[in-house]
Amino acid sequence: MHAELIRRLADAGVRYAVFDILFSTEPWDVSEDEAVRDSILYAQEKGTEVIMSCAIDLSRITSGLTADIGSLERPTDTIMEAEPLLASVNTLPKLSYKEFETALFTFAGQRYYSQATQIYRLEINREGGHFDADPFAYGITPVREGEAGQFFINYSGPDGTVPRVNLALLFPEILEQSFGESAEEDSAGGQISQKETEYDLSRHAGGVVFVGSTAKADNDYFMTPFGQMFGVETNAQALNTLITSDFIHLANPRLTVALVVLLALLAWAFAANMRPLPSFVAFTVVLIAYEALIVLAFVKGNLLMPFTYPSVTF
Repeated sequence: MHAELIRRLADAGVRYAVFDILFSTEPWDVSEDEAVRDSILYAQEKGTEVIMSCAIDLSRITSGLTADIGSLERPTDTIMEAEPLLASVNTLPKLSYKEFETALFTFAGQRYYSQATQIYRLEINREGGHFDADPFAYGITPVREGEAGQFFINYSGPDGTVPRVNLALLFPEILEQSFGESAEEDSAGGQISQKETEYDLSRHAGGVVFVGSTAKADNDYFMTPFGQMFGVETNAQALNTLITSDFIHLANPRLTVALVVLLALLAWAFAANMRPLPSFVAFTVVLIAYEALIVLAFVKGNLLMPFTYPSVTF
């Protein structure tokens, strides 16, 4: 079914089909992998780039975002005969807090880009750029200056913000066999009609389609500023951050030190030179003003200012 999905995405003119699924286990029937391989070759002829996932063991990082030992999990040898592009996926356990994207990771001397960065890279190169020369030379803002490799995901909303289509709706012939001509109840108690089993993929011509799981049993979900979100959507939100250049900037560490010293001196000045009640009022006003400044800097300027240390010091 995944092989057929790739063909239908290619026929619809989708530019990038990104699979947030590891096809790394040898199947019982090798013809299944052969079907996926052949569909990738078919898509390439149609101008659709199929990006498959690979997983790098991040538990043995030697320095920075480079690992020379460990393991690489990639699609089976049969699928790799089609030479699809690979993109690294996050291997954090479920409910880990995913605030940034590992855009670039080096394993055994080979560069591996995340799904979002791989698409962004291809688009830059398609427009005549040379993304490979310097991955962070095209406007990507790293989490910390001088440590290119990760960037903050600027989430644009909660889980479900990115339009989601149930895979079953792309196979109306199977739904018709299951439900017949009349409407039936779905697993949520709603009605699935004949009309709802038809979905026009051509609306995504020239676009990007991520394929992944939104089943809790697969444990592919993380915590974000908007609560729980499935991994496949975090990847799409990361891509949205890149293509809109809506990057979050981390305040300079020197600013944190300066704010800690300034607020400490202010607190001392209030306590030493004012009576208790005026001192408390002044303290409250300054604290509220500082928290308002933090929110304003983030909302208006995408600047992530320090919160904990200055506030606790004050």
